[in-house]
Amino acid sequence: MEHHAQNDWVKALDMLQGAYAQSTIDGYYRDFCVFVQWCETQIIDPLPCEARLLASFLDDQSKTKAAVTVRRYTVSIGKIHRLLNFDDPTKAELVRLALRRAQRSAIAPQRQSLGLTREDVNAIVAMRHRSLRHMRDAAMISVGFDGLMRRSEIVVLKVSDVTWINEGTARLIVRRGKTDQLARGRVVWLTPTSSQVLREWVNLSSNAQLLFGPIYGGVVIDRWLNPVSVQRAIKRCLEEIGHDQCHCYTGHALRVGAAQELLRMGRDTAGIMRAGGWKSVSTLARYLERAEHSVWGG
Repeated sequence: MEHHAQNDWVKALDMLQGAYAQSTIDGYYRDFCVFVQWCETQIIDPLPCEARLLASFLDDQSKTKAAVTVRRYTVSIGKIHRLLNFDDPTKAELVRLALRRAQRSAIAPQRQSLGLTREDVNAIVAMRHRSLRHMRDAAMISVGFDGLMRRSEIVVLKVSDVTWINEGTARLIVRRGKTDQLARGRVVWLTPTSSQVLREWVNLSSNAQLLFGPIYGGVVIDRWLNPVSVQRAIKRCLEEIGHDQCHCYTGHALRVGAAQELLRMGRDTAGIMRAGGWKSVSTLARYLERAEHSVWGG
């Protein structure tokens, strides 16, 4: 990459440190790299970018990328232009029209993870005594399901976030999430089953401060798990309980499945949004779109 790529915009992203999650900053970087590479093939300078060139880029990307990806590129390009005090080309009508074309000609709908069911979670919990790893995975999946949690939220949980209740249940605090960058937190109440398996896991992991850590040589390491480990645990456990389509489940499977389960149980939208920390009804609707649920009952 030339001077503009290596110096100006990469340094500009450093301004976001502390204000945005690192995963968001990394996403801006990856998206703008795609734009820089496209500009190099066109022999044009990406900074600053004219609206007509950005529209051309978006039209080109929409031939092979999902509409949501094209829209994300637009957000990243606009952010970097603003950081460098350039006019934001993403506000131009030409760009808005390009986004509408991308949406209308979408090559495929946004991929949605299949959701786990309560039966799936119970089957995984039933395997917990097979090994230390099975116990950790069962506790992690059961807690994540009850809390409609993202994998990034699960891996940063601490033992001190858990409060044990007299009736044999527990609650925990999710201190920061994707839509809660100010760390106001939300309270998650666990079912008796999740509370029991979590207590068993905490007793086995002894003096660890982090709730879920990696396991090496039959020993729990008090260290952050990579969020990818949650997705791998889900797929691994689903394979063991006989799911043929385990490759269709991602780290979002807990959040998707729990939301759909609550819908089938008759919980209202406000209650589901509060439980999962959603701020937008339209976002929740995407999680519920594949739920097998009849509004007529019966």
